Amino acid sequence: PCSGEGMFRKTPQAREEWSEDNVNLCSARQKRIVHDAWDALKPGGYLIYSTCTFNTDENENNVQWIIDELNIDKVVSMPILGVQKDREGLGYYCFPHTVNTEGYYFAVLQKAADSFQKTKLQVSKDFTKSKEDLGLEDWINLKGKELYTWREKYFLLPTNFAAEMVHLQQQMRIVKIGCEVGEKARKGLIPSPDLALHSDLKNDIQKIELTKEQALLYLKNETFPLTGPVGLTIVTYKNIPLGFIKNIGNRFNNLWNKDWRIRRSL
Repeated sequence: PCSGEGMFRKTPQAREEWSEDNVNLCSARQKRIVHDAWDALKPGGYLIYSTCTFNTDENENNVQWIIDELNIDKVVSMPILGVQKDREGLGYYCFPHTVNTEGYYFAVLQKAADSFQKTKLQVSKDFTKSKEDLGLEDWINLKGKELYTWREKYFLLPTNFAAEMVHLQQQMRIVKIGCEVGEKARKGLIPSPDLALHSDLKNDIQKIELTKEQALLYLKNETFPLTGPVGLTIVTYKNIPLGFIKNIGNRFNNLWNKDWRIRRSL
């Protein structure tokens, strides 16, 4: 899956669906796909990474990420008539004006022959207890819970389960762990939708009730005119929490998880 820039000439819909947000979404998704498939590739085997788009985030930058994060033996040179080396000399572009096809990108990578260890992200070693003050007491009852960091994000786990989780994460690939609180940014915590859905969420935090139409737009990760309290706010529908926004007065930032967004037309 990619942002489809190579299909602009052939498919008008590809032009209409393009956005910078979609490029970022596709780039992150591509990393996850390669990471999850990597252990299925035999030592010494070849991975052909290919997209039908032209931007660096989904092409050169992702190939460089594979080289840095996974166990690569070499980038394979493919001298093919009509193709053009990419900006970093890692892969190749096929442009519509040089080959008899729509545009696309590819790179060929060989896995190291002695690659039997787990990939860096497969077994995480950074699951650690956090002593940071994120101001969570304003949002949630923290009694019986402990805060941990994992993959640069914060998670809440029950106190009687957290110690066992530290042991388990060294032996298993963890997909979901506790309640994702969010990630810390320069201006404070960027909360995850998980936190808004927690059963111990406090009742006195500021909320904005949405109409059905607004709720669906929110779940599509879009923005729309909205009035209400400024700052981090939970939006609700029929008094049921959906997630967070950051209301800055004349507009708001939608903090819904982009991977969960409604994709179909409403």
